[in-house]
Amino acid sequence: MKAFFRFFLALVLLWLPLLAQSASAQPTGQTYTVNTLSDNTTDDNFCTLREAILAANNANPIIYNGNCGAPSNGDDTIIFALNGTITLSTRLPSVQDASTTGKLTIDGDGDIAISGNNNLQIMSASIGANLTLKNLTITQSGGPYLGSGLFNNRGTVSLINVTFSDNKGQAIYNWLGTLDIRGSTFHNNEESVVIRSDMGVVNVKDSRFFNNRKGVIRIDGSAENVSILNVKDSIFSNNETSGSGGAIDLYLAEATIEDTRFSNNTAAGGGGAIQAVGSKLTLTRAEFSNNKARNGGALHILAGGSPTRMSEVAIRESTFAGNEASEGGAIDLYGKLDIASCQFSGNKAKATGPNTGKGGGIQSRPGSTLSVDGSYFLNNQADVRGGALVNNGTMTVRESAFLGNQANYGGGIANINGKGTIVNSTLANNDGTSGDGIYAQGEELKVINSTVSGNNGQGIRLESGTLILQNTIVANHADGDCIKTGGSLSDSRHNLIESSIYIYTCGLSHGSDGNLVGRDPQLGSLTGSPAYLPLQVDSPAIDAGDNTICASSLVNNRSQNGVTRPVDGDGNGVAVCDIGAYELAQGITRLFLPLITRSP
Repeated sequence: MKAFFRFFLALVLLWLPLLAQSASAQPTGQTYTVNTLSDNTTDDNFCTLREAILAANNANPIIYNGNCGAPSNGDDTIIFALNGTITLSTRLPSVQDASTTGKLTIDGDGDIAISGNNNLQIMSASIGANLTLKNLTITQSGGPYLGSGLFNNRGTVSLINVTFSDNKGQAIYNWLGTLDIRGSTFHNNEESVVIRSDMGVVNVKDSRFFNNRKGVIRIDGSAENVSILNVKDSIFSNNETSGSGGAIDLYLAEATIEDTRFSNNTAAGGGGAIQAVGSKLTLTRAEFSNNKARNGGALHILAGGSPTRMSEVAIRESTFAGNEASEGGAIDLYGKLDIASCQFSGNKAKATGPNTGKGGGIQSRPGSTLSVDGSYFLNNQADVRGGALVNNGTMTVRESAFLGNQANYGGGIANINGKGTIVNSTLANNDGTSGDGIYAQGEELKVINSTVSGNNGQGIRLESGTLILQNTIVANHADGDCIKTGGSLSDSRHNLIESSIYIYTCGLSHGSDGNLVGRDPQLGSLTGSPAYLPLQVDSPAIDAGDNTICASSLVNNRSQNGVTRPVDGDGNGVAVCDIGAYELAQGITRLFLPLITRSP
C-alpha cells in the first residue's frame, strides 16, 4: 500500500508543472507563427499548423506540447513564416467554442495551401466556434465526409480571399451555422456540391465560382427552420451538375441575390443557373446568359416541402440572354413569379421530345401566378408554343414589349388553358404559324389598352376559350388582324381593328360598342424602352377609348409611354383616353384665324 502512495505522489509531482502551464493560458490573445510545412505534434521546437490550432484552443498539456508558445483562451491569430503546401496526415484539430477559447484567425498571406491529399477532411469548427480564414487555399480534400474541406457545426466561419480548388468531396458543409464568404474563389471542385448549408446562413460577396462539376451551392431548410442565402457582386460561370441547379439549388430557403452574373452554367435537370423549390427568392440586377438545362435554362421554380410550399420569386432590373431549355428557355415556373424592369433576349425552348419546346422566355405552368411589369422580350424562340411566353396559369402583363419573338403557336404570347391579362403593352414583329402576336386556347384572355401590330402573319388567333378586347389596336397583319376559329368574344369594346374583312376582325363590327373597324391607326415607328408604337397626331385612335376602362384597377390611368390617361388629344376640350398602349401627351392645338373680306 505504501508503494502505491509513493507512486501516486510521484505522478502528482510530475503533473504539477504541466498543470501550471495550462493555468497560464493567455486571455488577451496570442499570435502564433507557423514555421514548418510539416504536419505533426513532435516536440521539436518547430511550430506546425496543427500545434498552433491546439494552442489557440487552449489545449491541455496532454495534447499540446508548447512548441508554438503558451496556450490561449483569448482571440488568437495564426500566421506563417514561410510559403508552400501543408499536406495533412489527419484532419486538423476542430476549432473550439469561442466563449471559452476565443476567436481564431488563420492568415496565410496568400502563400499557404492546405491539402487533404485527396482523401482527408481538412478542418472543422465546433459549436460556438468563431473562425476566420484569410488569404490561403484549401485543396485536395476528399473522402466520404460532410464538408471535406471545412465542416462548420453551428459555429461562425468567415472566409476572406480564400481559394477552394480541386477538392474531391463536398468542400464546405454548414450545419445550423453562419458562413460569410468575401472575395473568395471556388473552382475545379468535383464529386459533390461545393457548399452545402442545412438550416444555416450563408453570405457571399465579391466571390467567383467557376468550373465546378457537381453544382456550387445547395441550401436546405425545413418546415421549422428556413435556410438563408445572400449573394452580392459575385460571378458563377461554367459550373455544371448532373442534378438540378447548376450554380445554386434552393430547398425551403430564403435567398437574396444582387448584382451577380450567371453564365454558361448547366444542369441535367432543372435550372441551369438556379433551382428554387418551396423557396423565397429575390433577384436584383442579376445577369443570366447562356445557361442550359432540361427545364428552365436559367431558373427553375417549383413547389416543395411538406406541407407543400409554392416558391415565391421576385426579379428586378435583370437580364436573361441566350439561355436554353426544353421547357422555359429562360424560366420554367410552377409557383409565384413577379418580374419588373427586366429584359429577355435570344432565349430558346427547343423541342427534345413530346410536350417540350414551350416558352422561349418563360413557361408558366398550371397553378402558377405570373406578373410582368415594364419588361422587354426580344427575339426569343420556342419550337412549339409561346416564343416569348406561354401561360398555363394566371398571368398579368403590364407596360411591356414583345418584339421579334418566334414560335409555331403564339410567336409573342401563347395563353393555353390559363387566365391571362395583357395591359398597356406592345406586340410587334413576332412570327408564328398560328397567332404570330397572340395565340389563345382555353379559359380567358384579356387584352386591354394594348397595341398588336405588324406581326409577321396574324395578330391574334382565338382557338377556344374567351377573348376580351378593350381599348386595343390590332393592325398591319398580312394574314388577318384577329382570327376566331373557336371560343367567343366577350365585353369587347372601343377597339381599333384595321382589317375590314369580317373573318379578320374576330366578329367585331364598326360602330358597335365603340369599335373602329377598317381604320388605319396611323402608327409611328417603334420607340422608347420597353418599345411602343406612338400614335400620329391624326390617328383615329386618339380620344376614342373608354375612360371607365382606363380608370379600372388594371389600367389605373397609366400608359406604356408613361403619360397619365386621359389627355385631351383632339383638342375638343374633353379628356378621353386613347385606344392602344400609347397616350398622346399633347392635344391638338386648333388655331382660329379671323375672317378677312375684301371690298369690291
